Amino acid sequence: MPVCVFLALTCAALHASCSP
Repeated sequence: MPVCVFLALTCAALHASCSP
């Protein structure tokens, strides 16, 4: 699993959890 993909998924998860 490429690091860029992992970071992208992590960023998406963080934004999803932070959004109301």
